[in-house]
Amino acid sequence: MVSMIAPSDYAKQLHQNNDTVKTSTLCFKSKNNFINVGVFHCLLATCLSKWTPAKKGTTYRFFRGFCVFDLDVIHQLLLSLNGYVIQATVIRWTKQGRIPDIQLCKAIRDVLYIALSEISEYLCPGSELQIWIKCKESAPLTNDGMHSISTLRIEDEEDRQQNVGSKILRKILLRYISDLNSTLDQYMQMNKSDILRLQNQRVLTQTQVDFLFPKSGQADINEYDITLVSPLLKNIILDQQELKFVKDLLELRNELEHRSSTDMSEDYFQAKLTKIKSTLTDLSKFCNDSKFEETVKKQILDIEQSGVCEIVSKVVAIRKELAKALKIIEELETLDTKSICVVDTCNLFGYNS
Repeated sequence: MVSMIAPSDYAKQLHQNNDTVKTSTLCFKSKNNFINVGVFHCLLATCLSKWTPAKKGTTYRFFRGFCVFDLDVIHQLLLSLNGYVIQATVIRWTKQGRIPDIQLCKAIRDVLYIALSEISEYLCPGSELQIWIKCKESAPLTNDGMHSISTLRIEDEEDRQQNVGSKILRKILLRYISDLNSTLDQYMQMNKSDILRLQNQRVLTQTQVDFLFPKSGQADINEYDITLVSPLLKNIILDQQELKFVKDLLELRNELEHRSSTDMSEDYFQAKLTKIKSTLTDLSKFCNDSKFEETVKKQILDIEQSGVCEIVSKVVAIRKELAKALKIIEELETLDTKSICVVDTCNLFGYNS
């Protein structure tokens, strides 16, 4: 049964639910501000082939121009057509305030973009698809608060794969697999039961397991990030010192990724930077590749010399001044919070901010 609740009412309920954390909204629009409704219907067909429609009791959460899909037990995809804009938001049901899985968001972003590109080319030849990010505080099922990704400081996937920590862990994993005279796919198949156990324990998500066992072609280790490689390494690393470095790197990543506040003192930043540098340097030694080890050192040096440290110091000082100014503004009660636009800097739907 299709839901008879007004889509705006249900979308508003989700938007205001305190037990969910959502991404900023990913928006697809054509350059000429027109999208054939058939494009949205074809996109729904693609989604139906990949994910289960959400429902409560016997009622499916499908409305006119607004649909909800269950991605796994804790994530849902909200998909809507608002005039000439197709919007997608991932929400995570959680009481701990944990953000939606970034790798899951990236995978969904790719599915939607590829599907829409193919559908639009067939139904609307020559139309140019544009990607925008919508303010997460804007009202649902509206086109308010949208920003073109060209105006936001966003790293592309190619930049994300250059992450030094992920590269080192991938290198170590390949070293262990090579020592076993195995290939990546062979190793995953041999350890499939252990990997599925990690999924049942919610250490790995379904999206991460799909990266390990693709439905077609071979697994691509460049898709593996720290959160995926670390659990795999914990199962095969025998050297306790090496295992400690892997755990340290994951803990550092989680601590910085899941900070409840974006505020950061300069002392805190310098301490974490020093810890990250030493952990990466120590881990690179276990790759048994002196050339790669030198590459890691150079990348760390490049980061230090890029001006990031100086920028962070200035940002910390600016934050202190802004805090004072905001306090004064709040006391004067002249801050119009409704006009503030918030783009989630932790999860721009799989993009890194």
